[in-house]
Amino acid sequence: MFTKARFPLSGLYGITPELEDTRDLLCRVQSALRGGMNCLQYRVKDLVPSVQKTQIHELKELCAEYGVPFLINDGPSESRDWVGGSGWHVGEMDATPADWVRLAQQGWLGVSCYADEERAIMAERAGAHYVALGCFFPSLTKPMAPSVSFDVLKRVRRRLSIPIVAIGGMTTQRAHQLKLAGVDAVAVMSDLFYAADIQARAEAYCQVFA
Repeated sequence: MFTKARFPLSGLYGITPELEDTRDLLCRVQSALRGGMNCLQYRVKDLVPSVQKTQIHELKELCAEYGVPFLINDGPSESRDWVGGSGWHVGEMDATPADWVRLAQQGWLGVSCYADEERAIMAERAGAHYVALGCFFPSLTKPMAPSVSFDVLKRVRRRLSIPIVAIGGMTTQRAHQLKLAGVDAVAVMSDLFYAADIQARAEAYCQVFA
Protein backbone atom coordinates (compact mmCIF):
# COMPACT_ATOMS: atom_id res chain seq x y z
CA MET A 1 0.00 0.00 0.00
CA PHE A 2 1.44 3.35 -1.06
CA THR A 3 1.95 5.77 1.82
CA LYS A 4 1.55 9.41 0.88
CA ALA A 5 4.52 11.54 1.87
CA ARG A 6 6.22 14.67 0.66
CA PHE A 7 7.69 14.05 -2.77
CA PRO A 8 11.50 14.19 -2.37
CA LEU A 9 11.91 16.41 -5.42
CA SER A 10 14.50 19.11 -5.90
CA GLY A 11 17.26 19.95 -8.32
CA LEU A 12 17.67 17.78 -11.40
CA TYR A 13 14.73 15.82 -12.85
CA GLY A 14 15.87 13.71 -15.80
CA ILE A 15 13.69 12.68 -18.72
CA THR A 16 14.96 9.74 -20.74
CA PRO A 17 15.92 10.12 -24.38
CA GLU A 18 14.32 7.62 -26.75
CA LEU A 19 17.13 5.11 -27.29
CA GLU A 20 16.55 1.59 -28.56
CA ASP A 21 19.94 0.49 -27.20
CA THR A 22 19.03 -0.35 -23.61
CA ARG A 23 22.64 -0.71 -22.47
CA ASP A 24 23.47 2.74 -23.82
CA LEU A 25 20.43 4.21 -22.08
CA LEU A 26 21.36 2.59 -18.76
CA CYS A 27 24.92 3.91 -18.97
CA ARG A 28 23.67 7.45 -19.59
CA VAL A 29 21.16 7.27 -16.76
CA GLN A 30 23.72 5.86 -14.34
CA SER A 31 26.08 8.73 -15.13
CA ALA A 32 23.29 11.21 -14.36
CA LEU A 33 22.49 9.39 -11.11
CA ARG A 34 26.13 9.54 -10.10
CA GLY A 35 25.99 13.26 -10.73
CA GLY A 36 23.06 13.68 -8.34
CA MET A 37 19.93 13.42 -10.50
CA ASN A 38 17.02 13.33 -8.05
CA CYS A 39 14.21 11.85 -10.19
CA LEU A 40 13.85 10.06 -13.53
CA GLN A 41 10.89 10.02 -15.89
CA TYR A 42 10.71 7.35 -18.58
CA ARG A 43 9.28 9.05 -21.65
CA VAL A 44 9.07 6.88 -24.76
CA LYS A 45 6.64 7.21 -27.66
CA ASP A 46 7.88 5.02 -30.52
CA LEU A 47 9.80 2.03 -29.16
CA VAL A 48 8.13 -1.38 -29.39
CA PRO A 49 6.48 -2.64 -26.16
CA SER A 50 9.03 -5.41 -25.61
CA VAL A 51 11.89 -2.90 -25.57
CA GLN A 52 9.95 -0.56 -23.31
CA LYS A 53 9.25 -3.41 -20.89
CA THR A 54 12.94 -4.33 -20.69
CA GLN A 55 14.06 -0.74 -20.27
CA ILE A 56 11.51 -0.03 -17.55
CA HIS A 57 12.54 -3.11 -15.59
CA GLU A 58 16.24 -2.24 -15.81
CA LEU A 59 15.78 1.46 -15.07
CA LYS A 60 13.51 0.76 -12.13
CA GLU A 61 16.18 -1.40 -10.52
CA LEU A 62 18.92 1.13 -11.27
CA CYS A 63 16.97 4.02 -9.78
CA ALA A 64 16.15 1.90 -6.72
CA GLU A 65 19.89 1.42 -6.13
CA TYR A 66 20.25 5.20 -5.86
CA GLY A 67 17.03 5.77 -3.94
CA VAL A 68 15.62 7.89 -6.75
CA PRO A 69 11.92 7.94 -7.78
CA PHE A 70 11.27 6.41 -11.21
CA LEU A 71 8.15 7.70 -12.96
CA ILE A 72 6.39 6.48 -16.09
CA ASN A 73 5.16 9.06 -18.59
CA ASP A 74 1.50 8.79 -19.73
CA GLY A 75 0.21 6.82 -16.78
CA PRO A 76 -1.11 3.24 -16.63
CA SER A 77 -3.32 1.69 -19.28
CA GLU A 78 -4.83 -1.70 -20.04
CA SER A 79 -2.29 -2.24 -22.80
CA ARG A 80 0.63 -1.53 -20.46
CA ASP A 81 -0.12 -3.57 -17.35
CA TRP A 82 3.55 -4.57 -17.19
CA VAL A 83 4.62 -0.98 -16.54
CA GLY A 84 6.05 -0.57 -13.07
CA GLY A 85 7.69 2.35 -11.32
CA SER A 86 7.41 4.64 -8.34
CA GLY A 87 4.50 6.43 -10.01
CA TRP A 88 3.41 8.38 -13.07
CA HIS A 89 3.66 11.66 -14.87
CA VAL A 90 0.52 12.54 -16.83
CA GLY A 91 -0.28 15.14 -19.44
CA GLU A 92 -3.48 16.69 -20.70
CA MET A 93 -4.61 13.63 -22.69
CA ASP A 94 -3.35 10.91 -20.32
CA ALA A 95 -5.71 11.11 -17.35
CA THR A 96 -8.70 13.07 -16.10
CA PRO A 97 -8.77 15.01 -12.82
CA ALA A 98 -10.85 12.15 -11.40
CA ASP A 99 -8.02 9.76 -12.29
CA TRP A 100 -5.49 11.94 -10.47
CA VAL A 101 -6.99 11.10 -7.08
CA ARG A 102 -6.72 7.36 -7.70
CA LEU A 103 -3.20 7.54 -9.13
CA ALA A 104 -1.94 9.74 -6.29
CA GLN A 105 -3.09 7.10 -3.84
CA GLN A 106 -1.16 4.38 -5.68
CA GLY A 107 2.19 6.08 -6.23
CA TRP A 108 3.97 9.36 -6.84
CA LEU A 109 2.03 11.53 -9.29
CA GLY A 110 3.15 14.48 -11.35
CA VAL A 111 0.82 16.49 -13.60
CA SER A 112 1.76 18.62 -16.60
CA CYS A 113 -0.01 21.96 -16.23
CA TYR A 114 1.64 23.92 -19.06
CA ALA A 115 0.66 27.57 -18.34
CA ASP A 116 -2.65 26.69 -16.69
CA GLU A 117 -2.70 28.08 -13.17
CA GLU A 118 -6.09 26.57 -12.28
CA ARG A 119 -5.05 23.12 -13.52
CA ALA A 120 -2.08 23.31 -11.14
CA ILE A 121 -4.37 24.13 -8.22
CA MET A 122 -6.69 21.27 -9.16
CA ALA A 123 -3.75 18.88 -9.34
CA GLU A 124 -2.59 19.74 -5.85
CA ARG A 125 -6.10 19.36 -4.46
CA ALA A 126 -6.37 15.94 -6.12
CA GLY A 127 -3.24 14.79 -4.34
CA ALA A 128 -0.54 15.28 -7.00
CA HIS A 129 2.93 15.31 -5.54
CA TYR A 130 4.26 17.93 -7.97
CA VAL A 131 3.24 19.87 -11.05
CA ALA A 132 5.23 20.63 -14.19
CA LEU A 133 5.05 24.00 -15.93
CA GLY A 134 6.48 24.85 -19.34
CA CYS A 135 7.83 25.30 -21.92
CA PHE A 136 9.78 28.22 -20.52
CA PHE A 137 12.30 28.22 -23.37
CA PRO A 138 12.28 26.78 -26.91
CA SER A 139 12.43 22.98 -26.71
CA LEU A 140 13.98 20.49 -29.13
CA THR A 141 11.70 17.78 -27.75
CA LYS A 142 8.49 19.81 -28.12
CA PRO A 143 9.22 22.56 -30.69
CA MET A 144 5.53 23.48 -31.09
CA ALA A 145 4.76 23.73 -27.37
CA PRO A 146 3.41 27.12 -26.23
CA SER A 147 5.66 29.24 -24.06
CA VAL A 148 5.08 29.99 -20.38
CA SER A 149 5.99 33.30 -18.80
CA PHE A 150 7.82 33.83 -15.52
CA ASP A 151 4.79 35.81 -14.35
CA VAL A 152 2.67 32.64 -14.56
CA LEU A 153 5.32 30.74 -12.64
CA LYS A 154 5.40 33.33 -9.86
CA ARG A 155 1.61 33.31 -9.53
CA VAL A 156 1.49 29.52 -9.34
CA ARG A 157 4.33 29.48 -6.83
CA ARG A 158 2.40 31.77 -4.50
CA ARG A 159 -0.61 29.45 -4.57
CA LEU A 160 1.01 25.99 -4.39
CA SER A 161 2.72 24.16 -1.57
CA ILE A 162 3.86 21.15 -3.64
CA PRO A 163 7.03 21.23 -5.78
CA ILE A 164 7.08 22.86 -9.21
CA VAL A 165 9.17 21.39 -12.04
CA ALA A 166 10.09 23.64 -14.96
CA ILE A 167 10.26 22.18 -18.47
CA GLY A 168 11.55 23.43 -21.78
CA GLY A 169 14.90 24.16 -23.43
CA MET A 170 16.91 23.81 -20.27
CA THR A 171 20.49 24.86 -19.65
CA THR A 172 22.25 25.42 -16.34
CA GLN A 173 22.04 29.19 -16.86
CA ARG A 174 18.30 29.01 -17.45
CA ALA A 175 17.92 26.68 -14.47
CA HIS A 176 19.45 29.38 -12.29
CA GLN A 177 16.88 31.93 -13.52
CA LEU A 178 14.05 29.50 -12.84
CA LYS A 179 15.30 28.68 -9.36
CA LEU A 180 15.30 32.36 -8.48
CA ALA A 181 11.71 32.57 -9.76
CA GLY A 182 10.60 29.75 -7.46
CA VAL A 183 10.91 26.34 -9.13
CA ASP A 184 12.04 23.34 -7.11
CA ALA A 185 13.49 21.32 -9.98
CA VAL A 186 14.16 21.46 -13.70
CA ALA A 187 13.31 18.70 -16.17
CA VAL A 188 16.13 18.03 -18.62
CA MET A 189 16.56 15.63 -21.50
CA SER A 190 18.83 16.78 -24.33
CA ASP A 191 21.18 19.04 -22.37
CA LEU A 192 21.75 16.23 -19.86
CA PHE A 193 21.71 12.92 -21.68
CA TYR A 194 23.52 14.13 -24.81
CA ALA A 195 26.21 16.03 -22.92
CA ALA A 196 29.83 15.02 -23.54
CA ASP A 197 30.19 14.39 -19.80
CA ILE A 198 26.78 13.47 -18.39
CA GLN A 199 27.89 13.15 -14.79
CA ALA A 200 29.57 16.55 -14.82
CA ARG A 201 26.51 18.14 -16.42
CA ALA A 202 24.27 16.57 -13.77
CA GLU A 203 26.56 17.89 -11.05
CA ALA A 204 26.36 21.37 -12.59
CA TYR A 205 22.56 21.31 -12.48
CA CYS A 206 22.54 20.06 -8.91
CA GLN A 207 24.94 22.80 -7.90
CA VAL A 208 22.40 25.39 -9.08
CA PHE A 209 19.98 24.09 -6.45
CA ALA A 210 22.53 23.43 -3.71
